[in-house]
Formats: sequence, structure tokens, C-alpha cells
Amino acid sequence: MRGVDSTTLRPVGLSTNSRDVVPYDFGVPQRLGREATAGLRRFHEAVARDLELVLGQVFEHDVRGSVVSLEQTRYQQFIDRLPARAYHAVVSSEALAGDLTVVLPGPTALRLVDCLLQAPSGPERNLTIVDARLIEDYMPRILGTVSAAFQAYHPLGLSLAHSELNNQMVKLVPGDDVVVILEMLFTFGEDDITIVLCYPQKAIVPILASLTDMEREVTEEALVRSSPIRRSILRVPVPV
Repeated sequence: MRGVDSTTLRPVGLSTNSRDVVPYDFGVPQRLGREATAGLRRFHEAVARDLELVLGQVFEHDVRGSVVSLEQTRYQQFIDRLPARAYHAVVSSEALAGDLTVVLPGPTALRLVDCLLQAPSGPERNLTIVDARLIEDYMPRILGTVSAAFQAYHPLGLSLAHSELNNQMVKLVPGDDVVVILEMLFTFGEDDITIVLCYPQKAIVPILASLTDMEREVTEEALVRSSPIRRSILRVPVPV
């Protein structure tokens, strides 16, 4: 084409802004459907509310918790984006098909230790083995609260297997395995802390099954109490 510099032509439909480009990992199947995701978020919002009281007793402040994100990713990608040092509580349960981890990023872990010791830490202090031992002593209270919140859905009986401060040493599952990451944010005053739950895919399957059973029970109970017309509507199968 005469008179036109081909180097100035841009492909139709492609943005030149690299910030609009989002890489997609086809190796991470999005196995969680919309209903499963909504059910997990709804349940963990209840977990966050139960943890408000436990954390409020430690921080001696009114604490508000909420679920801020839920995603599926590769385990190694999750580990790589954590701070250089974090507290990992590897948690076991006979009711699950694998262990899970409760992760306290460095700032959260140090804030918890400071409150337990009732003494502020020095600037840019790193987590130590002593810090890990203090958190281990407190962890049963957190796990007990999470287990109690789970009770209505799927009895877990969570127990602390071991803890680790080095992100690369945890090895919950192989790096390429898909995990479900759920992040809860707790705010008190002008401060906030983050607690992250990491579920391997195989460990979360029993929980998803329990969520499905509860949704079915709720529907059946509503069916019994409904009028004939409403019963005919409720009989329409709803994917879970």
C-alpha cells in the first residue's frame, strides 16, 4: 500500500498497553464453580467472625474480619509471592485427604508475638525460632476456633503437626500442584493483619462435598415447608 508506513499499522483488537495483558496459566484448572466458590467464601466469612473474638482478646481491641480473596493457583507460585519469611502452621485432620497450612505473613506473625509479649519489637526484626514457639503455644486457640466454625459443615478436629519459618522448606505439596488460597483480613483501629489458608486440592474436596450436602438439606427442608406451587419450583435441580 503506497504512501503508508506499515510499521505504523497496529493490529485491530490488540491493546498496546501491557498492563491490560493478563497471563493465563492453562495448567491450573479452575475446578471451583461459582456455587462452590460462593459456598467457601460464605463459610469462611463465618470463620472470620469467630476469629474476631479470639484475636480481639490478644490485641485488646475490637477486631473486624472479612474474606478478601479466594483463588486457585500453583503451590510454588503461592510460596514465591510470600514475604521472605512467614510463619507456616502445617495442620492435620483425619477428616481431610491431606494437610493444610495456616500462614501468618511476617508482619502478622511479629504483631501477634508483640501482643503476646506485651512489648513492641525492634525495627525490621526478622521472625525467629523463639517467635515460632510463642505462636505455636497460641495456635491451638486459633485452630480450635476454626474447627468449631467448621463443625456445622464438616467436623475436622484440626491439630498442629509442625511449623516452619522458611517458605521453601514447608513442601506441603509438589510445586506444580493446584491449591486453593483463601485470605482473611482483620482490622483493629488503624492496624490490620492477614491470615492465609492454603488448601491442597485433595484436602478441600471433602469440604466441598459437605457444602453440597448442606445446600441439599436446606433445599429439602424448604421443600417440606413450602406450598404445592413453591414445591414444584424447588424441585427444579440446581447445580452445586
